Amino acid sequence: MFQALSSLLRHLRRWSAPDQVDTRDVEDLLGYLCEQISPSDRGRGVLADVRQFEALPPAERRRTFPAMYLLLEKYLVEVQGGYKRDHLRRTAQSKFPGLAADDRLGLVFTPEVEQEMWLGRLLLIEILEHSIHLYGSVGTRVLPYMMDWAVAIPTSAPMPPPLEVEGDYPTDERQWFGYLVKVTQELYKWLATTLGPRTAANLFDHGYQQVRHVFSGLECFPAIVRCLPDRLLDEEKIVLLSRSQIQQVLLQKAEELQRMNDQLVTQNEDLETARGELQLAKSQLESRVEARTRQLTQALAQKDILLKEVHHRVKNNMQVVCSLLNLQAQGAQTDETESALRQSHDRVRPMSLIHEQLYNAPDLAFIDLATYVDSLLMQIRSSNDRDGSIRVIAHVDHPGVDVETGVPCGLIITELVTNALKHAFPQRPGTITVTLNQLEDGRSQLIVEDDGIGLPADFDPRATDSLGLSLVEILAGQLSGGAEFSSDKGTRMEIVFGHPSAGHSQLHN
Repeated sequence: MFQALSSLLRHLRRWSAPDQVDTRDVEDLLGYLCEQISPSDRGRGVLADVRQFEALPPAERRRTFPAMYLLLEKYLVEVQGGYKRDHLRRTAQSKFPGLAADDRLGLVFTPEVEQEMWLGRLLLIEILEHSIHLYGSVGTRVLPYMMDWAVAIPTSAPMPPPLEVEGDYPTDERQWFGYLVKVTQELYKWLATTLGPRTAANLFDHGYQQVRHVFSGLECFPAIVRCLPDRLLDEEKIVLLSRSQIQQVLLQKAEELQRMNDQLVTQNEDLETARGELQLAKSQLESRVEARTRQLTQALAQKDILLKEVHHRVKNNMQVVCSLLNLQAQGAQTDETESALRQSHDRVRPMSLIHEQLYNAPDLAFIDLATYVDSLLMQIRSSNDRDGSIRVIAHVDHPGVDVETGVPCGLIITELVTNALKHAFPQRPGTITVTLNQLEDGRSQLIVEDDGIGLPADFDPRATDSLGLSLVEILAGQLSGGAEFSSDKGTRMEIVFGHPSAGHSQLHN
């Protein structure tokens, strides 16, 4: 315990104590940069910033000087002109080698290919420093070890990686940033478990703001967003990312969604198993039914809570994916790319809506189709019917379905209603009707029809190259049904899916 506390205090002194030699170098470099500013009106604003900086205490000037340097650099390169960024940095590095070796300011002079790694390292250190400062008595073994490991990067090969991180240990500095992203994410999970999600989010936000305050002027700064947990991602941070970085985040979210879906399937299987055990106990073990029922009911309650949390996390991740797709669509360079991204956005939303409804539903096994279809049609219409001239009507008389049936139904309705809104009513109003019923034999019937211009006389939905109609055919097959199209005073699509129930079949016979 004593050794852990000693390590903790040692690191706090390392990262917070001012250095007088560095302070003098700061003043010298600041004076050199100010000498390069021409005596014009344009320079007065930045010189006012310099005067405010000079009024700070020495330790604060040393800590925030990278931000002051980047501000002056941007002014000389982009406003005053006549200077190149690389030339300025080489000159400053040669004139003031001691300052360039400083752990923080040296990040500015680091080659761009390595800056992301050092920026991720600094974020990790800021989070650890603040965590140790506030909660030094919590996890005294883990936090100092993490600090030792972070300080030693990238020469920490003899030390085992902190916590449990997937993937191979880096052997090249170019691999370190991706590894640090995983380490930082695992640190958030540990802090959330140890101190609570809100405290962990506050610690991460504090670290991010500290790094942003000083280093937001670096060209590679947006990459730091990849290190943040999901609950801290908002559009203000996401918009900083480049197209390639957004794609990397999308891939990460897709992998996380797959893990969440796998967990959901496992929990559904466990839930069904527990329910079967409950029924068996009631029928076969009358003498022990009360105690066994109490045990299984508690287990089911815990599983329901966990399953609700899984649905909630899946919904949140899908909303992040929708937000990212929307941002990418806004920045698309061609109409074709924008259309493809928005179609993907519209196909993700029905699945997100399913998980949102399940999270709020009292029965996790079934989806209320009437509520789900009404919400889905409202979303579709708000995205595609700008002038409100087209009516969309729903007639749902169905007790409900499970997730495996609800997702394909929602996607089919989305594709067909969206297609009707776009193509069925050129320059005129009209009506789209969605009907979903349960038949007498236990099967389900879905009808989507409109009173628009209808399909061409030679139209064959199975021979078309339309992705949307191809998806409808595939999804209908998943429901053990087939899509039947007709065009008489508009367009009509009908799917009868499911299997006749045993009770209905006997009654029919």
